[in-house]
Amino acid sequence: MRVPRQPLEYERLQNMIDLLLTKEFTYSAPAQGSYRSPVEMKDLTGDGREEAILFIRATTGTAADTRMAVFTPSEDGYTLLPEVTENAQSVHSIAFHDFNDDGRLEIAVGWRLQNSEDSSQYSLSVYTMTDSEMVEILSAPYAAYVVYDAEDGSPPALFIVKYAERGTERSGISELYLSRDGEMMPVATADLSRGVESFLRVRTTPLTDGKPGFLVASSFQTSVVNTREVTDVFTFRDDQLINVSRDMETGISGALVRDIRFTADDIDEDGVLDIPLPIPLNPHPDAGENAPVFYEIHWRAYSSDGASSEIARTYSNSNDGWFLNLPEKWPETDSYTVRRWESGNGNQKITTFSLLTPDRGAVNFLVLDYFSRPAGETPRSRGQTVLVDEPLLLVTCDLIPFLGEYSQYNLGEEEMKKIFKRIPIEWGGGV
Repeated sequence: MRVPRQPLEYERLQNMIDLLLTKEFTYSAPAQGSYRSPVEMKDLTGDGREEAILFIRATTGTAADTRMAVFTPSEDGYTLLPEVTENAQSVHSIAFHDFNDDGRLEIAVGWRLQNSEDSSQYSLSVYTMTDSEMVEILSAPYAAYVVYDAEDGSPPALFIVKYAERGTERSGISELYLSRDGEMMPVATADLSRGVESFLRVRTTPLTDGKPGFLVASSFQTSVVNTREVTDVFTFRDDQLINVSRDMETGISGALVRDIRFTADDIDEDGVLDIPLPIPLNPHPDAGENAPVFYEIHWRAYSSDGASSEIARTYSNSNDGWFLNLPEKWPETDSYTVRRWESGNGNQKITTFSLLTPDRGAVNFLVLDYFSRPAGETPRSRGQTVLVDEPLLLVTCDLIPFLGEYSQYNLGEEEMKKIFKRIPIEWGGGV
């Protein structure tokens, strides 16, 4: 038996690539984004045949030299268009979008200009392909960018955030680009919260009234030792880019400042990203001075006029990977507390929820046991309700009913199974 051979046209393509990969050049795979291969196959023209897009960088010399080579299908295999050369250390990211709505894909390339991870040293170029060459229709500095594809069929909008030096303070600004007369043109700008230190994440979402929304999470320093996180909410309407969450007096989206990192999520599954606001819970009366702080998450959604509404409340245990989607009858945020500890060899994590009462102190109403099952081991469970039963994991809980005036907080087994959720992987690093 023989290993199947690639079609002849791909063998010829590989030979052409090998000619570019001399001892002076090597592959340059993008460091971020959905496309991480140094060679991407993509139908740029919409004719059903894929172009090959190659990224390489120089390995010798002192000058930064990174290149993009595009091979187009031809009768004999592939034809190499003139290379695009950039004074860059490497490729940061690439993306493909039809910005001018002509049925052909443009290539957005983020170039890393310096040999560091400083996001102020990135340059974004957008290229469109003609019959004979790749034409640059945008070149702009950036720290992060995202593309908004509207559902109404209008061409995509390119949203960029970057740093700007204003006196002695470095601030953050956003820009929106649209395709106009064959070029990507900036059509609107808006400021981020005053004092942002670095950009963390950028995402797109429709807002509650259907207008396009852009969420930018940034870190900023509120004191010498305290760095917090803030989300700015932008929309594009009436030919203006507007930061609808930014307070005009303080210059900060103060309602969306938080002490811990948490990502936006469509918590109620209505197609709109909701923004998490962690609220610290009261400490347990028996907790020590250095006990960790636990948080309840209040989720808010925004409209394009800046109005916001609370969508849901959750309690999240990021250490163990689960959260509770709190029902309306759950105690108010300031009237209960949480403790968590590990038992035995660390395979069992116990979380207790206690109501803070004026006459009896902290009274447990829910105890949740999280067992990590080593191979072949069956943990003992004192829980009354099984929430997760997997080969390597068992999660159970005790529902402790109240009597009298506190019985309004009692949960049933089916209700508990409904509100218990596993934390999505993407929550660890989103907006």
